[in-house]
Amino acid sequence: MILHPRLVVADEPVSALDVSVGAQVLLLLQDMQHELGLTYVLISHSLPVVAQMATHIAVMRAGQFVEFGPANLILEHPEGGYTKELLAAVPEIPPPG
Repeated sequence: MILHPRLVVADEPVSALDVSVGAQVLLLLQDMQHELGLTYVLISHSLPVVAQMATHIAVMRAGQFVEFGPANLILEHPEGGYTKELLAAVPEIPPPG
């Protein structure tokens, strides 16, 4: 960060971390983004991470982009079959009780 980049490529930045440490790293990335005006290209297989960090999402399959758009539209109203499959595969935590 000493060189003051405007763009940072983060390839699976929290994939090898436990959930609590990963959450702290994501918060740090968000803080740095706001303080330094950074743009991230975040590469991740974790849809919860993508949902927390992304303003736009590009879904890739076999090295090809299959869907791109604002994060809220992709996550809430995916158009592509592959994107729908990915979202359906994310486990949901049932409410307590």
